Amino acid sequence: MDLKISELVFLLEKKNQSLIDSENELREKSEELEAQKEELTAAVEELIDKNKVLNTTLDTLKERNLELDQLVYRTSHDLKTPITSTLGIISLIEAQPGANNIQNYLEYIKTSMEQMKNLLFSISLFTEVSQHKIDLQHINLSELIKNTLKLVTNTIQFDKVSFDLKLNGTIYIQSDVNLMQELLKNIIANALVFSDPNKPKITISTIQVGKNIEINITDNGDGIDPKVLPFVFDIFYRGSNKSKGSGLGLYVSKKIITLLKGSIKLHSTTDGLSVVIVHPMD
Repeated sequence: MDLKISELVFLLEKKNQSLIDSENELREKSEELEAQKEELTAAVEELIDKNKVLNTTLDTLKERNLELDQLVYRTSHDLKTPITSTLGIISLIEAQPGANNIQNYLEYIKTSMEQMKNLLFSISLFTEVSQHKIDLQHINLSELIKNTLKLVTNTIQFDKVSFDLKLNGTIYIQSDVNLMQELLKNIIANALVFSDPNKPKITISTIQVGKNIEINITDNGDGIDPKVLPFVFDIFYRGSNKSKGSGLGLYVSKKIITLLKGSIKLHSTTDGLSVVIVHPMD
């Protein structure tokens, strides 16, 4: 009887040990499966992230291709005009070798060449901005604006412009000097176009708003038609008869400030057209 009981105890202990071993094996398998699940989840998340990057890259490529298509079409069209005009004027000069109005013909040629030069510069700037690697620096905004003004006011166009500067000299930003200068030059040149032709005045002010700074550039012209506001940043768009440029200026300006994680908007005021550039401080 005692032997049978001891045998039963032995068998129970053996069975119990077998169950414990099975439980441990199941736990190890479960832990292994959990680890594999985590690895699989991480791999799936990585694939999702890579897919997002790929989609973003594809969207960027589609946008670039569209831009290039528009650029090629519009450039070929805009270059034909000054070239055709110049060839026509040369033909007139050749037909009238002793003409008294030769100086007028030369002025027409000069104007046509300036148009071509400006268009090629705009295209060059567009390409540079598209391929530019941002070089962030600690910049005094007031000094940047003053240095930019020195560059633009050396041209004949700005010799009669009155500038009213309301700059906060203590504002510093993390930005790309070259990109910011091109942005400011574009907007200031645009302000000149829309200023009062008899007494042009451009007001530039800076202010800190939270973690951003705002640069406000205002001319003293007639403002802008609200109907054209949704389109002013479109490539090659000219919203006024006063616009004599390539139609790339505001488009490139928005592209620049977008690269710098900021924004830009236009609105009419009682004083004229106001362009507000918003740039993060850090």
